[in-house]
Amino acid sequence: LGFRFDLGLGFRLCLGLGLGFGFDLLFGLLGLLLGYDPLGGGEQLALLAGDAPGLGPSGGLLLGVFCLDPLAQQDLGDGIGGRGALAELPEALARLGVRRVLIVTDEGLVRAGLCDQVVAVLDQAGVDHETFDGVEPDPRMAIVERCLAAARDSACGALIGLGGGSAMDIAKITSALLTNPGDLAQYIGVDRIPNPTLPKILIPTTSGTGSEVSPIAILSDEDAHLKKGVVSHRLYADVAIVDPDLTLSLPSHITAYTGIDALTHHIEAY
Repeated sequence: LGFRFDLGLGFRLCLGLGLGFGFDLLFGLLGLLLGYDPLGGGEQLALLAGDAPGLGPSGGLLLGVFCLDPLAQQDLGDGIGGRGALAELPEALARLGVRRVLIVTDEGLVRAGLCDQVVAVLDQAGVDHETFDGVEPDPRMAIVERCLAAARDSACGALIGLGGGSAMDIAKITSALLTNPGDLAQYIGVDRIPNPTLPKILIPTTSGTGSEVSPIAILSDEDAHLKKGVVSHRLYADVAIVDPDLTLSLPSHITAYTGIDALTHHIEAY
């Protein structure tokens, strides 16, 4: 038997009760799993096991306390996927009420012509745009400041993060700094962004990072020699456009690296 009780404040109590012959705790575990909703988004904090009172030596009792992940309960925005999905970009911007954007990307994607594909779609739809191509791998905090200055100068109504995890992370945190007071340092950590961000559309060109559907931005702190993260439901994309055609022009070694990255994420999750 499995029972689940939502206690509020982000906690859930799960009770598993099993009766068996020498397999009491195993049956209790099955009951616990019946009581735990894995799709609810949670992390098990404690698991207690023992004989169930009054049930004799074959009675098993498992008690689990789970902490629900508040980020898992948030609206993840819109997702557009499939070959040719990039063509849906103007419609996504229209839904957001945006007519001017800043494309956040890197020089490599500009040279590869991927940025030109996005620009062509925007030009055809009559959407004004500028490009910040100063993103670097494992971006330093200084890159955020440069992108923030470019966004303010452009008077854009939305950011388009085009590239791998670095470009999308820079777009995400820049969108937050445009609408929240103070500097970047005060938002390092979990759930420290109070206000909604400027709209952001994330368009991955690799298969590995998953930044287009995550609430996290990772930056390199050169002074501390550390990577630091900003984690907030505010960083979820308003729209994620996943077009596999954009990965076709990647160099073969980048395709291999990001493919292994995606495989590793799946292995870790399993």
